[in-house]
Amino acid sequence: MVYYMALLQVFPRELFDSVFDKIYLMNWHGIDRNLKEIGIMKKIYDGLPGDRRYFKNPDVDLIAPEWQGENVIDLGNGTYYGNGIGIYSSDEIIKYLNENRNTDSTVSAYLMDTAGNPDFKKLYNILERYQLQSSSFTA
Repeated sequence: MVYYMALLQVFPRELFDSVFDKIYLMNWHGIDRNLKEIGIMKKIYDGLPGDRRYFKNPDVDLIAPEWQGENVIDLGNGTYYGNGIGIYSSDEIIKYLNENRNTDSTVSAYLMDTAGNPDFKKLYNILERYQLQSSSFTA
């Protein structure tokens, strides 16, 4: 949802509606063909703003399975946005997840060294083609 909202700020409404004509917000398996790269997590060494990252809580309390981890968007400057949790630092998210783990746990939640993101170049090319076509109609 975060990526779609961001694209609504960049793409003209007409273009957004034509490119993302079958939005299905359920899980990463049915992701739109133009955002499919988001679901593919790859090992990284440095995260970049805009990356989708994951905080894993390996010893989550079975009473609160929804806190087994948190999908986030890297906002840069050490902050992350998680839908439902808000904007926090890595330490704050880990602290929160650790409050939702088994009482006898010795394994802390952690930020995984993987990331997923859209093919920004592909999305830029779609926007650029649209702008070229639009300008040729007005010239």
